[in-house]
This record gives sequence, C-alpha cells and structure tokens, in this order.
Amino acid sequence: VPTVHEWLGRLFREPAGTVLEIGHVGSHLALELANLGYSVTGCDLRPYFLKHKNVRSMVGDFLTYQFNMTFDVVVALSTIEHFGYSKRYGGTDKLENDLDRQALNRISKLLNPEGHCILTVPYGKSANARTWFRTYTRGDLEEKVLEYFLIVEKRYYRRMENQWRRVTNDPSGDPE
Repeated sequence: VPTVHEWLGRLFREPAGTVLEIGHVGSHLALELANLGYSVTGCDLRPYFLKHKNVRSMVGDFLTYQFNMTFDVVVALSTIEHFGYSKRYGGTDKLENDLDRQALNRISKLLNPEGHCILTVPYGKSANARTWFRTYTRGDLEEKVLEYFLIVEKRYYRRMENQWRRVTNDPSGDPE
C-alpha cells in the first residue's frame, strides 16, 4: 500500500482524482484514499463494511458491472490473479481461461485517456495454477499487460525474512 500512495503522490499534486479499486473489501486502501480527498469507487463481489462520503461501493462482477464513468486511476492489488480461478469468486477453476486478460482489457476501457493502472500480482520463475489464484512469470505478466497498457514503471518484490523487499530486474532471484 505505501507504493500506491507514492505513485498517486506523483500523479496528483493534490489528492483529487477519481480512483477505482477492484476487490476492495479486504483492503482499507479505499478508505485511506477517501480520507485524503480522492473520490473512490470500489467494486467487489461482497459488500464493503466501511462507509465514507468519498467512497462508493459497488457489489458485483467487475467484468460485467456498468460503471457509467471512467477513472483517473484503477488499482488492482492482488486481484487480477483470482479472475476465473475459484468457484468462490464465480470462476471456472481452469488454468486455460483468460478472465485475467479480460479484466486487464476492462481496466483499460475504464481509464480516462491519461489514466493509470496500479497492478500487483504474484510472480515467480514459473507460472502455475493454485486452487484460487495464478502465479505469473515476469514474461507472461508483461506480455499480458502490454496488450492494453504502456508500462511506465515496474517493480518486483520478494518476501524475505517476513518482509517484502524490492529485488532487481534480474529474474534469477525470482521466487520459485
């Protein structure tokens, strides 16, 4: 979350933009951004338990929800990897589905012309399917993202000694 605040601070002199957070129920980010002055819309399959005058919480499937607006920033923190992966989330549990690509495409269409997407996903040396999310390789992730976006900045982090630490752009240090 500190990285999101850092990037938003670079994009806006004052916190006044419109932000869409996908999968916001398990996060306090929408509330944090609303307290700073952003106009935040959250979309999740479950209802959001917190209320704020600057937060609109939408309950529904991100891929089909009718937002009727575009956003300056779309934030997807550890959400894209779940699209299509678990019956708990309405998915098919099949690795070959492309609902993550559909989500990236939808994000690109919901952004204002100069808009930005902040995306985090799990990555490793090999892509694999787990019971409820995907793990991407750097190459697979970049290929999917570049279909819809220009990558302005990318960072990789690895959990070491119970802390997230930034790693180099050399994939030899990627997690298994």
